[in-house]
Amino acid sequence: MPPSLRPEHVLAAILSSTEAGLLSFSLDGAIQLWSAGAERLYGYAAAEITGRPVAMLSPIYEVPACEEFLQAARNGTFACCAIAERLRKDGSSIRLDLKRAAVRDEAGAVTGIVETARAEGLQAQCPTPDEQLHLLAEQMPAIFWTTDQNLRITSNWGAAFGPSQAKTSDWVGRTLYDYLKCQDPHAAPIAQHAEALRGVSSYFEYQHGNRHFAVHLGPLRAASGEIKGCVAAGIDITDRKKREDHVRYEATHDALTGLANYREFMDTLENEVRRAERSNHVFALLLLDLDELKAINDKYGHLVGNRALKRLSDVIKDHSGRRIWRRGTEATSSQWC
Repeated sequence: MPPSLRPEHVLAAILSSTEAGLLSFSLDGAIQLWSAGAERLYGYAAAEITGRPVAMLSPIYEVPACEEFLQAARNGTFACCAIAERLRKDGSSIRLDLKRAAVRDEAGAVTGIVETARAEGLQAQCPTPDEQLHLLAEQMPAIFWTTDQNLRITSNWGAAFGPSQAKTSDWVGRTLYDYLKCQDPHAAPIAQHAEALRGVSSYFEYQHGNRHFAVHLGPLRAASGEIKGCVAAGIDITDRKKREDHVRYEATHDALTGLANYREFMDTLENEVRRAERSNHVFALLLLDLDELKAINDKYGHLVGNRALKRLSDVIKDHSGRRIWRRGTEATSSQWC
């Protein structure tokens, strides 16, 4: 006659085989039983967690709800199903579908709770640290890539280009020369990659299409310390560049006419003088005066005078490729080009 199954052996088999996070705890919240599924779900081994308060699995904002549940269990009434957020050993959080059942003594009094937890939705198992890192890298507003010693791209991640603009297949296996359609070894960013292969790290800004990136680039080393390629990260700074350009434009241009102001005129004039000295070429400075502007202001008002200045500046800009400078107030109409 085969031996009968002992209840403790059946319980041990259940705890080791179930994929769900099965655990039990007393009415004071101390964890008593911990299944292999709970270990996979939460990351704690049974020896680490047994005897610890079940509240340690809850984020701090969920602790009051946990305490309310324990109080309700001591009173003999509690919700059998719930959705709650729990913490794993690595500090990450996960939403769980919880099912609870009472453990009762011979008299029918509740002495503890058995809880079964499954990840909410279809994802029944938490991602591994490598999967979490890959998922994070894929969603960051940046691009990451590595190359070998021949500047052939070996990997790339990131969402800076958007899913419709850059795919892994667009990068991996291609050399920087092919991808950038540039064969000049001295052009950026090819030159910086060549420096990285010599052990030199760099930081620079680079424009790719209509996007601007701040690029951190350095050597990719093997465990032995030998350089086996390059590793780089590019942060999308397009919006920042647009804001900087807007601020720079407002600081160097007249708000009414859009013409360059005195500061911009002086900077441009100094650059032109230096360029003429280097190239042995001459340049001309043309001064224009708008006659009777004061009479327009006096007779029709300053708003009409402003419109006259604006019309003149529009005509000048339409017929000149050079920068135009407006000097003084709206009543002073000297123009430089």
